[in-house]
Amino acid sequence: MHLLDANLQAFAFVKVAFTQDDHAKMAVEADALSFLGQLPLRKIRAPKLLHHGRFEETSFLIMEPLPAVAKPLKLAADCDSSMLTAEYRGEIKRLGGSEIMGLSWWTAYTQALRPEHQSFHAQLLRLLPLGTELDRAHGDLGLANMVSDGNHIWIFDWESCHAAAPALADPIGLFMSFAMDKSQRNPLASLRRIRESFLADRSDQRRLAVMLAVAFRHACGVPDADSVIRVWKGNDSPG
Repeated sequence: MHLLDANLQAFAFVKVAFTQDDHAKMAVEADALSFLGQLPLRKIRAPKLLHHGRFEETSFLIMEPLPAVAKPLKLAADCDSSMLTAEYRGEIKRLGGSEIMGLSWWTAYTQALRPEHQSFHAQLLRLLPLGTELDRAHGDLGLANMVSDGNHIWIFDWESCHAAAPALADPIGLFMSFAMDKSQRNPLASLRRIRESFLADRSDQRRLAVMLAVAFRHACGVPDADSVIRVWKGNDSPG
């Protein structure tokens, strides 16, 4: 909800949470906004963190409101996402399979697995010893979480942010966000689009990078990842 001044102008935006899971997500967003506030951002902006706290069973997050002139952003599904991620992704690091399995998002991913995900998961475990590159990701990058004020692109809703996410998490997440509803209705078509856009290189290393990005999106609870994982068969995707 927005807090308004005497002139009915928003001076803050407040989020509240009541459950343990939502408290945790709010803490993640508060940490992310605090970190982003220390970066020399140029092309993008994130709301400034004003206060984060808890009162009895309710936690709250108070942040800078989005600019009143902000408008929905117009991008194409195949846009170069590096123009959005370059300023916050940080240093790229490489972790081995056992180290990846120790990350909090991997735990969330495995806890969300169901029997119909086993083909995907078995293949992922086979490739995991190769290791992969990781960096900071927004976690749910999409047009619904971005606006433009004419000079900068504002990115908000950082509750799925992670400092050690798969390097392709945001590029693939942004790509998938353009067809989120279609992905749930026709996941095979969505999987084919992912293959065509991200799996031209059929190497095991590339396949692992893509699969980990989808697994991370599933860990964040984005429904289209579940749909894609359910139909992921064979070596990489349907022909």
